[in-house]
Amino acid sequence: PDGQLSQTIVAANTGTYEAVITGTNGCGISETVSVTLNSIVIPTLGNDTSVCGNYILDAGYPGSTFLWNTGALSQTLVAVASGSFAVMVTDQNGCTGADTIQLIVKTPAFVSLGPDLSICKPSVGYLLNPSNNVDNFSWSSGASTSTLNVNNSGSYWVHGIAANGCEAGDTINISFLNTPFVDLGTDKVVCGGLTLDAKNGGSSYLWNSGSGAPFIYAATSGSYAVVVTNTITGCSHADTVNVLAHPNVTVFLGRDTSVCDNTGFILNAGNDGATYLWTDGSIDQTMDLRGSGVYGVTVTSPGGCVASDYINISLRSAPAIQVSGNKLRYICGNKPFHLSTTNKGTILWGSDYGSVSSSESMLVTQPGKHWLNVTDAGCSA
Repeated sequence: PDGQLSQTIVAANTGTYEAVITGTNGCGISETVSVTLNSIVIPTLGNDTSVCGNYILDAGYPGSTFLWNTGALSQTLVAVASGSFAVMVTDQNGCTGADTIQLIVKTPAFVSLGPDLSICKPSVGYLLNPSNNVDNFSWSSGASTSTLNVNNSGSYWVHGIAANGCEAGDTINISFLNTPFVDLGTDKVVCGGLTLDAKNGGSSYLWNSGSGAPFIYAATSGSYAVVVTNTITGCSHADTVNVLAHPNVTVFLGRDTSVCDNTGFILNAGNDGATYLWTDGSIDQTMDLRGSGVYGVTVTSPGGCVASDYINISLRSAPAIQVSGNKLRYICGNKPFHLSTTNKGTILWGSDYGSVSSSESMLVTQPGKHWLNVTDAGCSA
């Protein structure tokens, strides 16, 4: 400072300094000096810390010379392991400064979902299963599982935290191409057969039978498989179903009808070896008529196939034969006599010696067997 009277002064600022020295005899002399003060070198490596993965230390002061305790001479140093790192910086003016930092270098976390995808859509979705070394997960969907199944096109990200506290994340863009979905259903047991439909109109089809139709009829037991391909995207989907086809059951008791009550009409449900249940509770293959009414039967084959049929039957009364006199008659000599009936309808008498008559009576001229047939309202007796 100006006016100081000491032998020495501290030059704290850049500038010109003049000293006047006066001896004890009163004689004096002066001297002027110019002083330039350079900036102090203060490298700053930061506070001691822990980091995830390699860490770049920068001593600053570009153009200076550097000396690290590792022997490196560059302005920056990549710390790849834990330890103490020190640097000495000498600037262009020869000024020096130093700093030291303690680093804990932890294994970095990593999460990789792979490259963006444009793929055919799997029928069960696409499983995102990132390669990683983390323990805790957070997905863009809100899930916290280690994997994520996605069914829609879009952008998906995941963030993970390792046990040492290091964090990492990744994002993937997925575009699902139009892909058929085929579902032939569960394996089937059928009677006769069934139609299998692969649906997905406008696609191409290939069944293991060689058919290129969208649907086929499975009439026999076997395994049926189809591959359906989108003709634009080329994406395909396949499905297989096993079919056990039992022979169908057909029951026909006949058309509704009327029968005479003396004909011994029998209903037969057919289908040998099956089981039967008639509407009256009987379980035989055949049934004798018991009167007018509706008769029905349910038939079950050994394969479990079932069919039913019903018939409405009306019983008509057959004529009751009425002949005068006893059934055993005697001829006296050659004297004939008449057999007569009170029945109505179409009458036909006959004998074992050839005599016939269509009237209400018949002249008996000789011994032998004689009979009468009467037809009335379509029934005969």
